[in-house]
Amino acid sequence: MNIFEGRESKRLRFKDRSELIDFFDKANVSSMSSTCILCGNAVSSLCDSHSVPKMVLKEIADSGSKVLLANSVFGISGFDVFKCTKRAGIFNIICCDCDGKVFQDYENPNNLKNTPTDKMMAEIALKNTLHQLRNRQIEIEFRNQLPAENKQLPIKRAKDEIKVFNDDIDLYKKLIKNDEHNRFTIVYYKRLPYKVPIAVETEVALPQDINGDPINIFSGANKTKRIQYIHLCVFPLGGESIVMLFYHNRDKMYSAFNNQFNELSEDKALSYLNWLIFKYTENYFFSKKVEEIITKNVNLQMLSQELNGFPSFGIGDPEAYKGFRRINPYEIPNLLDVKYSV
Repeated sequence: MNIFEGRESKRLRFKDRSELIDFFDKANVSSMSSTCILCGNAVSSLCDSHSVPKMVLKEIADSGSKVLLANSVFGISGFDVFKCTKRAGIFNIICCDCDGKVFQDYENPNNLKNTPTDKMMAEIALKNTLHQLRNRQIEIEFRNQLPAENKQLPIKRAKDEIKVFNDDIDLYKKLIKNDEHNRFTIVYYKRLPYKVPIAVETEVALPQDINGDPINIFSGANKTKRIQYIHLCVFPLGGESIVMLFYHNRDKMYSAFNNQFNELSEDKALSYLNWLIFKYTENYFFSKKVEEIITKNVNLQMLSQELNGFPSFGIGDPEAYKGFRRINPYEIPNLLDVKYSV
């Protein structure tokens, strides 16, 4: 969850990282519902859902069942960098009954080894949207509880996104229930014959396509009426890996991107997806075997800290940005390449 939104954001004023983490923990608890958002049933506790399937996380976990978190590449001290697969990437928004039933198709390794069905993609899209919604709920509560000196942090965009996510949840629930077909476009699906050291499941609102033309405009007079998302998954399974990228057909702004992406060579396609992960997303996990590679690569750290086109999470004096250079897809380690397989 990112609480920074561009160059106008101010640095949070806390005594130390532990106080900041304590605020997050309190916001998580106080924003939690007692009702499952999918079935509407009241429950004594919500399920610990995994934002990336636990079966996938286990594939890259070390002997202690731990995976390396995205915090390790952000270069921010004071936060955990390892977590056991049982607790890695969990979020609480649905009941355990729904969690065990709704995602059965895509959380089956045998199904993933074939071109995904619309139902599988709807399940993935639903999981991604639920995760995003939960993050925004916590973010809004966090900001509501901030000390007075931090009240200037904006929450309008987070509130706007809440409505989009709720609409998308209704859409994907309907697709799953009715087992509808021809609702998604698969930009990329590949079974790599080796196991990559990274696990990813996320949706991302790309601001522009490969040629630099706009897809989503987040502010100003030309602001996109409805934010459009694309879904990216990297699932190491056994001795191979599943990589997929897809979007719902109503999100027509990705049509040009789809055509551009399919003109890329295989190596460039994987390099571009690898770059998208670090530039625009944060729901990814690593094998400990690549810890040194990701923590000591300066370009990778710079890329992961970009926000809205600015360095260091968009915090600081704009004058300091003058020497900033954006990192391109071929200047970072491509963890989807066979040379990094585990």
